[in-house]
Amino acid sequence: MTVGIGALCETESDPRAIVAADRLVTTGLGTRIEYEHTNSKMERITQSDGVLAVAVGAGAVSLTDELLYKTRGKLDQTQDMTVRSVAEKAVDASTDLIRESIERQVLAPYGFDSHNEFNEKQKALDKGIVSSIQRDILDKKDAIFSQMNVLIAGVDSEGAHLYGIRQNDMARHDSIGYHTAGSGSDPAESSFIRNQYNDTCDKKDAVMSVVEAKIRAEEAQGVGRQMDIAIISQDGIQAVDNDKIAHLREIHEEITEEERTARKSVLREKDYNLED
Repeated sequence: MTVGIGALCETESDPRAIVAADRLVTTGLGTRIEYEHTNSKMERITQSDGVLAVAVGAGAVSLTDELLYKTRGKLDQTQDMTVRSVAEKAVDASTDLIRESIERQVLAPYGFDSHNEFNEKQKALDKGIVSSIQRDILDKKDAIFSQMNVLIAGVDSEGAHLYGIRQNDMARHDSIGYHTAGSGSDPAESSFIRNQYNDTCDKKDAVMSVVEAKIRAEEAQGVGRQMDIAIISQDGIQAVDNDKIAHLREIHEEITEEERTARKSVLREKDYNLED
């Protein structure tokens, strides 16, 4: 499943979105194979009309690639673009992808060209066959939903924004200031909660919070250790190079060691007896 992480900072004076992702790729819907890819999973969705947006797919790479391809196609005909409209087009693309997959893989073997044709002709079919097809349709939807989870982060004239695309719907995460997607979501979100993260922090704090969340996510099964980070602002999309990411990991280790030392120090200094 992998993981995608986004956080917002300085949303009023200098809006920025920080995005991180691993490089673990999952292929297929049946017998899935996972491996660390050499390329980043972060993709620029748009960089025009004052809107800069990046997407991270968490799930089967073939599904997320197709979803983002369809999203770009819909954005080509979009006027007055915003980060929200990018997310809305991703939902539309998700609807198209699911419909096309069902028509090709479920309905076509029964001789139906479309879902509409199946709906029109099902009254003339045996009820058992109709029930079987309907179960197959639901199973296909569930399989796609479980393997297609996308995070969209970007900056437009209204500020920095975060959206999650899942189960053919979208959710806005601007008010909380962070969002995670994929199998490493729980430990990543716990890291933000532990740090009491909010979007009023500066860029350094935001980047380190995202790094810490990504490292926490590595505790989950199905999350790769490789890390890509992008900083999105009104000036452009800046990719953080590998040397700087390695340095950020070292800083995280220093923070963690300082916390361990402080804990031991407090426990030594405080006098308490649990046996009284």
